[in-house]
Amino acid sequence: MSTTVVIIGAGMSGISCAYWLCKPLRRSTAHVNIIVLEARNRIGGRTHSVTLQSGTHSAVVDLGATWIEGDLLNPIKEMVEKFGLKYSNGSDLMIERTFDFDGQLITNSELTSIEKRVNSILSDAFEEQEFLEPDASVFEHVKERIEQKFQTEREIRLANYVLAGYEQYDGASTEKLSMKWFKRNPMFKGNYPLVVDGYGTLCNKLAESIPKKLSPQTTFEIKLESIVENINCTDKVTITYLNNATSQREQIVADYAVCTIPLGVLKQSEKLFTPPLSIEKRECIQRIGYGLLNKIVLQFETEFWDPLDSFIGHAAQLKNRFRMALNMRFYNNRSPPILVFITTCDFAAEIESWTDEQIIQECLNVLKMIYKRVETPTAYYITRWNADPFSMGSYSHTSVGTNMKDFETMSQPEFGGKLGFAGEATSQHYSTVHGAFMSGEREANRIYRLLKTCSNQ
Repeated sequence: MSTTVVIIGAGMSGISCAYWLCKPLRRSTAHVNIIVLEARNRIGGRTHSVTLQSGTHSAVVDLGATWIEGDLLNPIKEMVEKFGLKYSNGSDLMIERTFDFDGQLITNSELTSIEKRVNSILSDAFEEQEFLEPDASVFEHVKERIEQKFQTEREIRLANYVLAGYEQYDGASTEKLSMKWFKRNPMFKGNYPLVVDGYGTLCNKLAESIPKKLSPQTTFEIKLESIVENINCTDKVTITYLNNATSQREQIVADYAVCTIPLGVLKQSEKLFTPPLSIEKRECIQRIGYGLLNKIVLQFETEFWDPLDSFIGHAAQLKNRFRMALNMRFYNNRSPPILVFITTCDFAAEIESWTDEQIIQECLNVLKMIYKRVETPTAYYITRWNADPFSMGSYSHTSVGTNMKDFETMSQPEFGGKLGFAGEATSQHYSTVHGAFMSGEREANRIYRLLKTCSNQ
């Protein structure tokens, strides 16, 4: 008798789940059909890479996740190396110059002084985290101290620039982030290398390494453009999905399923599950925060900025307004001249309603304040992750009222173990690619144990 396992979503967690589940099944005599349903016309989810070219030069640019967050003992780095993908040396070689809103260079000594004072405020706040009751936002907790330590409009603006760097990791403003749980998630040590060949490439490599025929009895298949509309766990797991290629609704009856749908989508999909998920799970879905980071990728004919800058910082009058631009040539000397502007939080959401032309012009206005000669881009990409119906944002964070136990609750299976959950929001390493990857491996191991138990009965 065959067993069917369906993995919903072909992002990093879904592909990781398939990869780790298929690995032991290559040596098994079990009859297992593994099917991955992916709503998009590509795999990768929020790990999405594009290639830009100019003559003999080309570069892979990540529109979603970019960094290996801590390269010591990080399983994602191990996979990047396993598949022979290039990555940068890490943050030890980064050179960042920051410019004020009027284009004037901010000296390293001034910015370092501001950073030390901001970090001192946060260090004091971190010591109070454990005893903070009730929870409050980071902003509420440090606002008075910021006002005491920074007096002038310029100092406050630069302090906000530094704080915005923290906000970028969560995709949410300090007004939304929990002070009690701010930066208390486990992290890998080491540098933060950039995946030069792209995280999307890694996801594709993982998927390509899985044979379609794992054994005479076990098969693996990815169905793209398959939009899941209902997951019914009344008996087995009956999944109804829209085949976007044919516009027909189809069903798969599975013995087990793993849901890797992003948290942003789950927040808007209460009717997706029949019967409803447990009240504990539903409350966690609504309580955990979900942030936003968008990118504006601009390719130019020539490099009119300093080629030694890894980043170009911008201390805007309004916090997070085109705060930084990544210089791709710093990481890949074969890259065409490319700058990647990074926007987060409310401003990232605001510009999703702007036209492409408006967004590009605002980026060029920032550059024109800094450089004497600024070119018109020859190519561009602009992300709008909030408007994307299959992500509805970028990654999770600990909003006010969230508890780290919520991520543990998110990882728990439902309906007697028939329906599992994976994804960065189900991991203590939330908001990271390695968190998503590790959660996929966790669910693969759980499903495999269930398969072994069934085969032994």
